[in-house]
Amino acid sequence: MIPSHQSKDSNQLQETIFFFSLYLVAIGQGGYNPCIKVFGADQFDGNDHKEARDKSSFFNWLMFGNCISILTTRLVSTYIQENLSWSLGFGIPSVSMLLSLFLFLLGTTSYRFSTERVGKKNPFARISRVFMEALKNRRQPDLDIANANANETLLLLAHQSSKQFRFLDRAAISCELAEIEEAKAVLRLIPIWITSVVYTIVHAQSPTFFTKQGATMDRSISPGLLVPAATLQSFINLSVVVFIPIYDRLLVPFARSFTQNSSGITTLQRIGTGIFLSILAMVLAALVETKRLQAARDELSIPMSVWWLIPQYVIFGVSDMFTMVGLQEFFYGQVPSELRSVGMALNLSIYGAGNYLSSFMISVIDKITNQYGQRSWFDNDLDQAHLDYFYWLLAWESTAAAAANVNAWSGVSFLPLLGGFIADSFLGRFRTIVIAYSLYIMGLGLLSFSAMTSSNSKDPNQLQVILFFCSLYLIAIGQGGYKPCIKVFGADQFDGNDIKDAKDKSSYFNWLMFGSCVSILTFRLVSSYIQEDLSWSLGFGIPSVFMLLALFLFLLGTKTYRFSTAREGKKNPFARISHVFMAALKNRTQPDSYIANPNETLLTHQSSKQFRFLNKAAISCSFAEIEEAKAVLKLVPCG
Repeated sequence: MIPSHQSKDSNQLQETIFFFSLYLVAIGQGGYNPCIKVFGADQFDGNDHKEARDKSSFFNWLMFGNCISILTTRLVSTYIQENLSWSLGFGIPSVSMLLSLFLFLLGTTSYRFSTERVGKKNPFARISRVFMEALKNRRQPDLDIANANANETLLLLAHQSSKQFRFLDRAAISCELAEIEEAKAVLRLIPIWITSVVYTIVHAQSPTFFTKQGATMDRSISPGLLVPAATLQSFINLSVVVFIPIYDRLLVPFARSFTQNSSGITTLQRIGTGIFLSILAMVLAALVETKRLQAARDELSIPMSVWWLIPQYVIFGVSDMFTMVGLQEFFYGQVPSELRSVGMALNLSIYGAGNYLSSFMISVIDKITNQYGQRSWFDNDLDQAHLDYFYWLLAWESTAAAAANVNAWSGVSFLPLLGGFIADSFLGRFRTIVIAYSLYIMGLGLLSFSAMTSSNSKDPNQLQVILFFCSLYLIAIGQGGYKPCIKVFGADQFDGNDIKDAKDKSSYFNWLMFGSCVSILTFRLVSSYIQEDLSWSLGFGIPSVFMLLALFLFLLGTKTYRFSTAREGKKNPFARISHVFMAALKNRTQPDSYIANPNETLLTHQSSKQFRFLNKAAISCSFAEIEEAKAVLKLVPCG
């Protein structure tokens, strides 16, 4: 423990440790976030009807669990950090993470591990090779492509997905057809990803400006008892916790009776519903902010109850339940099995991109509206600002600097593509989850330590600042690692070939979000109080303890997990997909007859109608690889 005197060297050390811990947490999140979800989903057998159905619910209950844990942590940690100690507030989550890692490892022997990689190339190498070969063969006649892999051509070019990104089919000369399909599968993800970024820009406002609004309003419950402004975010998690059981147990079976879809409605329908609700939330937020400005007085606290903000929080929570779970299930199911961690990372990266874009918008609008002596929309004095204008803009460090910093950190935390890449190409989801959890715990520990060593000076010393940001980014990196993995890992525990597992998997993501929101709600309620009334170090320490416990519990079930074995004997999925794109680009000038006879081959299949340019990769890539690349491209509109 570093003494909390006013020494310049001590302050510099505190700042260094603080920022280092932040970045450790960020790195850890980047590792386990994309893996833990995929690893969970992998425990379901997709060939089992029951497990396939259970997997459909996996993401629902995964979010349910996340919200439960977040809610619990916020309730406890906020109180501890504000009323007891920041070091204890950080220390408890560190211990919890250590325990969770232990529990995770404890179940190692029971997990289902994928064996698909054995004997195969790195998926990224396969995909990259497809793109390279497609580019290389872009001038090859279609007939040469068809002759290069005649048997697979006759079988697979008739597949519907081969009609997309046909330029990748030119990689068939040197790539397997399966590799070309992998590359196409990746391309299909891009449109979905781009489309969904707009939602995350709106999503970025709830932890920043909503909280700032609440801090200016009447937060009293009884004489002497104030609701911490940060605790208001708990209503998002609480609404998810309440609505997920209703959705999974009532609405899904009801919708299933009409649609015959195991999930009730399609993932795209679910995503669209959530986006619509987010628009309603921003409209309501703009109306409430207009009323708040009208009620503003010179007093520090506006004579308007903070409970006016609750409806917009609740609508945001329901919107998250639809959109976030829908995106998780979509990116899990639409990518090749070997790239599911990256698929989940792509899902999480949407939120990172949204936070960065939100930060950019705030900076630009603040600069424009602050010109010519005018008040900025994000003025330090919110009573003179115009957040309502900004909310209307979204629906159709002053304060802006603070929100920009939060969004920038969130952007790092939710850009876990590296974690997904490492999980799918090298370490696997289980190992990535363990490593990312460890980084996350380390970041929380440094954050607690930074809070413990903070001095009473008005300006923090350099050491405190460094420690603070290091810990934040460690947490963000840790989230980037385990978030895309833990969800997929959980879904993988369901057997898609088993009817019961398949049905249970349909509810998995619902209950996953339910749990997440319950935890977030609990955490916000408790943590906000602890941080404001007790101690920030205690507020950070408690989550550290819980994360340690979570890691312990995760390791505890190691022997019971299902581990995917699909990668054995296969190339790296990224290599396959890249190979499809390169081969299609290479063969882009080749006539279709050089690849295959469209009337006799895979090109007549329905899947071949999309991204037909990828079919040019068929000279060197398998058509299965081409379909993988097309599948990735199909995700782009929903991104």
